[in-house]
Amino acid sequence: MKKKVFTIILALSIIVIIFIVICNCKNNIPNEITNFMEEYMNACKIEMAKSVNYCYFKTEEERLAYVNSNNLLIGYKIESSKKINDNLYQFTNLVETKNRSGHYIRVYNFVARIDGKLFFIANVMNVPDEIRENLDVNLYSYK
Repeated sequence: MKKKVFTIILALSIIVIIFIVICNCKNNIPNEITNFMEEYMNACKIEMAKSVNYCYFKTEEERLAYVNSNNLLIGYKIESSKKINDNLYQFTNLVETKNRSGHYIRVYNFVARIDGKLFFIANVMNVPDEIRENLDVNLYSYK
């Protein structure tokens, strides 16, 4: 009887381990990348001037517009994430901002590794050409 219980527990344990490994392989997002996204989102709850340090912008005008927007984040939920390539990860987030209090909207954001440093990218159009491999811009464009 003890052998049978042990065998069943062992079999269930192996199934759970296999399930965990398969799930983690599907997502394929390193913890470093997810943690960076969460750090950015939490910084957005404090002040835009703090969160801008996480961001990549193609122009100084875009950076200034971001800082001056003062559209603080109230809440967020990472809905899904996807590895595009070794230097680019896409996140689908639900966000509630000060300007849209009470309403969550779905946004497509990115975490990119540029010159060895991580950056948040708010819009697919701001993803630098050199890290666009496997990126289908149409999937993350707002219509």
